[in-house]
Amino acid sequence: MHTTERIIVVVFVTCAAACGSSPVGEEAADGAWVGDGAATGADAAGRAAADASVIDGGGAQADAGFGAVCGSENREVKLHPLDMMIVLDVSYSMDYDRKWVSVKSALKSFVHDPQFAGLGVGLQYFPLRMQCSVGAYGTPALPIGILGGGGRQAETAQAVADSLDRQQMAGGTPTVQVLEGVTGYVKSWLGSPGNSDRRAVVVLATDGVPDDTCLAVSDGLPNSLENVLTVASKAQLDEPTVKTFVIGVGKDLNALDRIAAAGGTGHAILVDTSGDPEASFLAALTQVRRSALDCEFEVPARDSIAKDRALVRFVPDDGSGEVFFANVGDEAGCNGGHGWYLDDPGNPRFLTLCDSTCTAVTQGDTGRLFVEFACTVL
Repeated sequence: MHTTERIIVVVFVTCAAACGSSPVGEEAADGAWVGDGAATGADAAGRAAADASVIDGGGAQADAGFGAVCGSENREVKLHPLDMMIVLDVSYSMDYDRKWVSVKSALKSFVHDPQFAGLGVGLQYFPLRMQCSVGAYGTPALPIGILGGGGRQAETAQAVADSLDRQQMAGGTPTVQVLEGVTGYVKSWLGSPGNSDRRAVVVLATDGVPDDTCLAVSDGLPNSLENVLTVASKAQLDEPTVKTFVIGVGKDLNALDRIAAAGGTGHAILVDTSGDPEASFLAALTQVRRSALDCEFEVPARDSIAKDRALVRFVPDDGSGEVFFANVGDEAGCNGGHGWYLDDPGNPRFLTLCDSTCTAVTQGDTGRLFVEFACTVL
């Protein structure tokens, strides 16, 4: 297995009134999708049974009753080694409701988990002592380092834990200043020699929105929600692209959705501190990592798609047999193994790869990953 750049083609196949042409393959007269590795359902089923490797019972997904596969949408995704620059709110309010205790414990568990070996992680906190200085936030508390393995990689996890233990809660919420500084650092990191093949995201974890801290500044933009949206949007639109994920630590933080949307990641992930905030924050970090690696796919919202009947297969570039992955039912069904699951089998919006599968197809050999849905039987 290699750790070089991975190129994966993800094909969402839909069945519309008239399937359009696509550079990935061509549409057959009967509406089936053929060419460039795609196939009719029957052909795919035959290959799964005879030629392909089947992971965790994946052959059950490729039965002769799958039906035709037709399509009009496809996209090519270049997957890179991932770096997460985690930005942590250490304002006074984080001392309440076990917010900081839970965040700290969850992060320590995250960086010591062997499944995240190879992931780059850096840390920054806000507010800093020079709380309105964009330049101060541009120098991370902990530069990006690689998790897992021995030597310097093992040192990264310990450095994260030591840094977390040194923090004390105080001050306000200068979100604009920290986001400006951190995105500048991340873009410089991506532009450094040896990092051009990497992907980096900012993960903003906070219990609030910008306050009246840093309204009159000479360095950067005044601290306001609208200016946070401006900074997040610019970071994900300008090359090198840096998206912003948002984890809200509290019960009612819907304003953070706007920051996540501006940062190109849709919605904030909310951690309810009245439940099990440590487990919820750890799950949020895992979700961010999965989303950033393009291991969560939107199910086509069309009545002509049999949304609960999908084929998920990986075709290696080295010519070895393609691999089919099984539907394991739900996230708990992964249990450390391979497969995929739907967020709601009755009315699914997302198809998600298990973490082991996500790692295998984004940190292994190059190839193409196909996510194919059957047409509804009329």
